[in-house]
Amino acid sequence: MGQGTSMALEDVYMLYRVLQESDDLSKVFGKYETIRRPRIEDMYKMSKRGGGLRKEFGPWGEWFKETVMWVVMGLTPESIVARPFDYDVTTVKIDPPL
Repeated sequence: MGQGTSMALEDVYMLYRVLQESDDLSKVFGKYETIRRPRIEDMYKMSKRGGGLRKEFGPWGEWFKETVMWVVMGLTPESIVARPFDYDVTTVKIDPPL
Protein backbone atom coordinates (compact mmCIF):
# COMPACT_ATOMS: atom_id res chain seq x y z
CA MET A 1 0.00 0.00 0.00
CA GLY A 2 2.92 2.35 0.49
CA GLN A 3 1.57 3.94 3.65
CA GLY A 4 4.77 3.70 5.73
CA THR A 5 5.93 7.28 5.32
CA SER A 6 2.44 8.64 5.77
CA MET A 7 1.94 6.65 8.97
CA ALA A 8 5.33 7.78 10.31
CA LEU A 9 4.43 11.43 9.71
CA GLU A 10 1.06 10.94 11.40
CA ASP A 11 2.84 9.30 14.36
CA VAL A 12 5.29 12.17 14.75
CA TYR A 13 2.57 14.80 14.61
CA MET A 14 0.32 12.96 17.06
CA LEU A 15 3.22 12.45 19.47
CA TYR A 16 3.96 16.19 19.22
CA ARG A 17 0.32 17.00 20.00
CA VAL A 18 0.16 14.65 22.98
CA LEU A 19 3.46 15.97 24.35
CA GLN A 20 1.88 19.44 24.41
CA GLU A 21 -0.68 18.10 26.90
CA SER A 22 1.66 16.84 29.63
CA ASP A 23 5.25 16.39 30.80
CA ASP A 24 4.50 12.96 32.32
CA LEU A 25 5.94 10.62 29.68
CA SER A 26 4.11 7.53 30.94
CA LYS A 27 0.80 9.35 30.50
CA VAL A 28 1.89 10.78 27.15
CA PHE A 29 2.89 7.43 25.69
CA GLY A 30 -0.20 5.72 27.13
CA LYS A 31 -2.46 8.32 25.52
CA TYR A 32 -0.49 8.17 22.28
CA GLU A 33 -0.87 4.38 22.17
CA THR A 34 -4.60 4.61 22.84
CA ILE A 35 -5.10 7.12 20.04
CA ARG A 36 -2.81 5.57 17.40
CA ARG A 37 -3.32 1.82 17.92
CA PRO A 38 -6.71 1.55 16.10
CA ARG A 39 -5.40 3.42 13.05
CA ILE A 40 -2.21 1.37 12.91
CA GLU A 41 -4.09 -1.92 13.22
CA ASP A 42 -6.59 -0.95 10.51
CA MET A 43 -3.83 -0.02 8.06
CA TYR A 44 -1.86 -3.16 8.93
CA LYS A 45 -4.88 -5.39 8.22
CA MET A 46 -5.56 -3.60 4.95
CA SER A 47 -1.93 -3.93 3.86
CA LYS A 48 -1.80 -7.59 4.82
CA ARG A 49 -4.93 -8.34 2.78
CA GLY A 50 -3.50 -6.49 -0.21
CA GLY A 51 -0.12 -8.19 0.07
CA GLY A 52 -1.73 -11.62 0.38
CA LEU A 53 -3.69 -11.09 -2.82
CA ARG A 54 -0.50 -10.57 -4.79
CA LYS A 55 0.84 -13.95 -3.68
CA GLU A 56 -2.33 -15.84 -4.67
CA PHE A 57 -2.34 -14.86 -8.34
CA GLY A 58 0.16 -15.40 -11.13
CA PRO A 59 1.17 -12.60 -13.52
CA TRP A 60 -1.97 -12.89 -15.68
CA GLY A 61 -4.21 -13.19 -12.64
CA GLU A 62 -2.56 -10.11 -11.18
CA TRP A 63 -3.12 -8.18 -14.40
CA PHE A 64 -6.78 -9.25 -14.49
CA LYS A 65 -7.30 -8.37 -10.81
CA GLU A 66 -5.73 -4.92 -11.28
CA THR A 67 -7.86 -4.25 -14.38
CA VAL A 68 -11.08 -5.26 -12.62
CA MET A 69 -10.05 -3.19 -9.59
CA TRP A 70 -9.63 -0.06 -11.74
CA VAL A 71 -13.10 -0.58 -13.21
CA VAL A 72 -14.69 -1.18 -9.81
CA MET A 73 -12.89 1.80 -8.27
CA GLY A 74 -14.05 3.97 -11.16
CA LEU A 75 -17.67 3.00 -10.51
CA THR A 76 -17.49 3.27 -6.73
CA PRO A 77 -18.31 6.65 -5.14
CA GLU A 78 -15.19 8.53 -4.08
CA SER A 79 -16.39 8.84 -0.49
CA ILE A 80 -16.19 5.05 -0.11
CA VAL A 81 -12.88 4.62 -1.95
CA ALA A 82 -11.15 7.38 0.01
CA ARG A 83 -12.42 6.36 3.47
CA PRO A 84 -9.25 4.59 4.71
CA PHE A 85 -7.10 7.47 3.48
CA ASP A 86 -9.42 10.28 4.52
CA TYR A 87 -7.75 10.66 7.89
CA ASP A 88 -6.63 14.00 9.27
CA VAL A 89 -4.30 13.63 12.24
CA THR A 90 -4.70 17.34 13.01
CA THR A 91 -8.40 16.87 13.86
CA VAL A 92 -8.12 13.74 16.06
CA LYS A 93 -9.46 14.55 19.51
CA ILE A 94 -7.23 13.97 22.51
CA ASP A 95 -9.95 13.07 25.02
CA PRO A 96 -9.78 13.28 27.89
CA PRO A 97 -6.98 15.86 28.03
CA LEU A 98 -3.96 14.80 30.08
